[in-house]
Amino acid sequence: MIGLFREAPVAPRIADPAVAAERYAKYRKQVLVASLVGYGLFYFCRNNYSVAIPLIADDKPLEISLEQLGIVRGNFLVMYGAWKLLTGLVADRSSPRRLMVAGLVASALLNVGFGLSGSIAAFMALWLLNGIFQSFGAPASAKTLAVWFGAAERGSKTGIWNISHQGGGALVLAFAGLCGKYFGWRGAMIVPALVALVGAIIIAPFLYDRPESEGLPPIDEWKSEPPPPISEATILRQVFLNPRCWVIALASACTYCVRYGALDWTPAYLKHVRGLDPLQSGMSASLLELLGIPGALLCGWLSDRWSARRAPVVFVSLVLLAASTWGLFRVPAGHAGLDLLLLAAIGFFTYGPQMLLAGVAPVDMSDRRVAAAAVGFTGLASYLGAAVSSWGTGHLLPKGHENWQGAFDFWALAAIAGALLCLPLWRATPVAKH
Repeated sequence: MIGLFREAPVAPRIADPAVAAERYAKYRKQVLVASLVGYGLFYFCRNNYSVAIPLIADDKPLEISLEQLGIVRGNFLVMYGAWKLLTGLVADRSSPRRLMVAGLVASALLNVGFGLSGSIAAFMALWLLNGIFQSFGAPASAKTLAVWFGAAERGSKTGIWNISHQGGGALVLAFAGLCGKYFGWRGAMIVPALVALVGAIIIAPFLYDRPESEGLPPIDEWKSEPPPPISEATILRQVFLNPRCWVIALASACTYCVRYGALDWTPAYLKHVRGLDPLQSGMSASLLELLGIPGALLCGWLSDRWSARRAPVVFVSLVLLAASTWGLFRVPAGHAGLDLLLLAAIGFFTYGPQMLLAGVAPVDMSDRRVAAAAVGFTGLASYLGAAVSSWGTGHLLPKGHENWQGAFDFWALAAIAGALLCLPLWRATPVAKH
């Protein structure tokens, strides 16, 4: 796998400092935008499933239940998390461009296959394979951010990149809802995937591997942030034997439990309980993603200004997330404005902690040369939490006996658990400038 996705070779160093400075500024902007757009397109090939869930369950000839669809989603998340760890280990020595483009193209084709199939066995197989190729996106992005941006700007730049989560997620919920309304669940699966396929081709030229492959100095030299001496044994300790990384991973798992619980199941809740059509439920659920953009940007900015202390920001956000989630189910029928306000609050308070725990804090506690591995390790725990959420929520929603109160309370308790896990790291800061 490393050979297939090997890094571009080191290019001769640009001699003119002015030319190097100009290209550094240009390429940094391009890779940030390209990785943001690229990872956003990955959501076109997985969050469309959230819109398709109630439509598939209502497709009478298929006879597929919400519980079965929850199992499909949960199995996908386990596969995604496991391969995210493996891909993270590979990505530190691989080309982020090749990883991202290959993963996005393969995922898009699997979504088309899903939309053309019609059995639970086919859904299970295709979505498991999709989990593998979806895992290419985040480690490739982590590698890109680590090699093109220094530690002092990582929170802010990752906050900008994190728009990919909310922007891509919000757009596909609305877009897949539109496709679902007019073309059914098959359209909700196929049309967004075709958009992602075209997008992969467009962004590929702008995903530069690393500064050295473009004749530029490495980011440590450019930012005068030399990395500390480090051995292979220390690298192992920084990721897999690092207690702080384990705490971060567990807190991230709790956050993802809420994130994917709300993301996957609120379209079904809005359709079955509030009586909205697929377009209305998709548009409403997209608030979860859209309001996550300012939430993530604010959390990244606050944590950078607070001496790169991530835990206090995460703690406050998760407590407010728990309150918002608990409150959404308890809104009386006929108060659509309050429904939308709490959906927006859930998104706002989800994506700051998600960004800091899954993308920033693991890198803070390790070395930039193992950034993708650290993110992959946290990603495995995160998506195991998401899988538990899918399985658990699906189990609470058998057809005709939906326990929506239990589902919302389950997500709120997960947010509280994540907040409490952050307390031991209250004063933690990055281990070194790297």
